This record gives sequence, structure tokens and C-alpha cells, in this order.
Amino acid sequence: MDFVTLHRSDQRHAFFHEHQAASFFYAEAIQSWVLTSAADIKAVLSLPNTRAGTADAPAAYERLARDRGRPFPNIQLALSHIPLCWEGDEHTRLRRALADFLVSRRVQMAGRATEMARGLAQGFDGRTEVDLVQAFVDPLVGSFLGELLQIELEDWSPILGTTAIFDRMIGLRRRREIDDQLGTIRQAIRSSLGEDPPEAEVGRRVALFILGTDVTRAALAESLYQLLLTNPGSRLSDLPYPAVPNETGVPIVERIVEEPFEYRGHLFSRGERIRAFMQSLAYSDNAPDRLRMFGIGPHSCLGRQVSLDLWKAITETLARSASVPTIRDYVVRTDDYTFLMPHRFVVEMRNDP
Repeated sequence: MDFVTLHRSDQRHAFFHEHQAASFFYAEAIQSWVLTSAADIKAVLSLPNTRAGTADAPAAYERLARDRGRPFPNIQLALSHIPLCWEGDEHTRLRRALADFLVSRRVQMAGRATEMARGLAQGFDGRTEVDLVQAFVDPLVGSFLGELLQIELEDWSPILGTTAIFDRMIGLRRRREIDDQLGTIRQAIRSSLGEDPPEAEVGRRVALFILGTDVTRAALAESLYQLLLTNPGSRLSDLPYPAVPNETGVPIVERIVEEPFEYRGHLFSRGERIRAFMQSLAYSDNAPDRLRMFGIGPHSCLGRQVSLDLWKAITETLARSASVPTIRDYVVRTDDYTFLMPHRFVVEMRNDP
């Protein structure tokens, strides 16, 4: 099995089902211990002996900027506000600031997700073919998060993929491109907030843009795809929509061992890397496990409720349609080695009487 691309492989569902009871081993290709079962993931991620793999990102970008003689001002601003990049008191402080911001903004936006979803769905009523990523999921996520984060931007499509700043396998050119893209977001936020806004307010929103945009659209689009794939010939109104998305936008999380510990007979040493495939939680037969796909412990997803709001808006909107969709094309990006990013999702709509 190729553990570099397993998260976007068509074989992953069967693989994780086969390894649901327990499975952990070392994968030389990614120089990491791999966890692929819900039991192992819950056990290891609950231990206090590790830190988030992303905790190395601020120092890594500082070294890269110093070695290459070119700073990454927008990435580095975002990292300074992302709790995943910090531990201890700083992690707690940043996490509380983002949580308070999301709660206040979500209250102000009550009902907006449903309004936006229904408005977009009207745009492809009666059409025989529609790209559900380009015409529905992407504009819904862009409009909702844009309003939530107070970012006024007409076209979000060139700025998708900023989560790749955490990908160990992308090159320098891609990192520079992302920094430039985040510069566009940063300027749009500054313009939206008025004259000379506090840098912390700007940085907080840039951080949430990175944390929320890609992973939300990925979870929603991939969940819809799997739902249609496993229920061919069903009307949209008859689909068995789950309350929680059936796919996660964060298929992989990594931890680095801080203090040695023993697990299932193996002694993990300081500095070793552990890769947990959160998809196995999403595919678990145990309902509580499926909610844990949003994370376990202090690094769990801050935007879980926002994702659930958007998923509910999508499913309630589509459930109003009697159209029968048939999948004609589905493509995911192949330059992502940490996230699962749908790029195109074309369905043919048959409007039965």
C-alpha cells in the first residue's frame, strides 16, 4: 500500500475496513509510524507524550526564509495565530481567541448557510449537467466563510490549496505561491475591516481562512460524492443523508513524540513521527468514532460546528429536489499529500416527473 497517497486512493475504504480492529506499523516511504484503526488512533492521540506535527512549522519557515533570503510574511503571520503550531499556554491562548471569534460570528450568521445553499441550488435547477464542486460547494463555502471572516473577494478559486503550507512534500516555489495568495487574502481582510485594523484581527482571519476553506470544501464535496456513488439511481430527495459528513476534510494528522512511551509492545522514542489516518474514524461502524474524525484532544477542530451547519444546509437543500443525479466525472487534486481536495464533480441531472 502506498501510504503517501492512501488518503485519496479508491481502495482506502476497503483498506481501513480491513484494518479496523487494530493496525500500526512503520512506513519507510514517509518515515513515520502509521495508525490506521480507530482504536489505535484514539489511544495514541489521547496521550500527552506527543506534540502536533505542525508545531515545527513556524521554526521551519524561519529557517527557510533565512536560508533562501526571502521571507514568507503572510504564511508566518498566519502560523503565529494557528493553535496547531503551538503548545502549552500559547496554544491555549490562541485557541481561545479563535473559538471566541467563531462563536460570535456564527451567532450573527444564523440561517445564512441555508439561504446561500438554496440560492445556489436555484442556479442549476433544470440543467442537465452540473459541476457540484464549481457550481455549488465551492461558492457556498467561499460565500459563507467570506462573510464569516469578513473577507470581500470576488473570486476565491485561485486561492484554494493554502493548507499545503503544512505539507512536507511540496517545494519552495509552491510555498512562495501560497505566500503570495495569502497576501491577497490579507489585503482583502484589511480593506474589509477599515482603516488600519489591528494586525491580530487580520492574522486571526488569515489563520481561519487556511484552517477552514480547503478542509470544509473537501469534506462536503467528498461526502456528497460518496453518498451519490453508493446510492446510484436515487432521487436527491430520497438519499439517506447522515447528520454528520461521511468524509473528513482532514484525512491525516501527524504527531511527534516529545516524551518516550510504550504502546502495544513498541517503545516510541523522542522525535519519532506518527501519522494517524483520521479517515478510519469517519468510516467506523461506531457512531461516536465518526464525530472524533474532527479531532481528539486539545487539537480538535475548532470549526466543527461551522462544518455541520454547512452540511445541514446542503443536505436540506438537496433533499428538496426530485432530480436523479448520475456521476459523470470526479477528479481530485493529485498534488496534495496531506489533504483530499476534490477538483471537479460533474453529475447529469434527470428531472423525473
